[in-house]
Amino acid sequence: MLIATEEAEELEGEWDGNWTVLIEFPSETAAHEFMQDDEYVEVMSARHEASAWSDVAMFPKFSG
Repeated sequence: MLIATEEAEELEGEWDGNWTVLIEFPSETAAHEFMQDDEYVEVMSARHEASAWSDVAMFPKFSG
């Protein structure tokens, strides 16, 4: 896990103050496996019940 915080300095646009979690995986396959893991699916269900909304996205690694 690279970041897990609800504290951020708004530099541009509007920040709603919600949690941001940034996780690095060794591969795209590993990220998909994590999202489908039985233990995470249980946590994900609880997270969905406790939150009005959540977004999950995958981005390619910066290679610049």
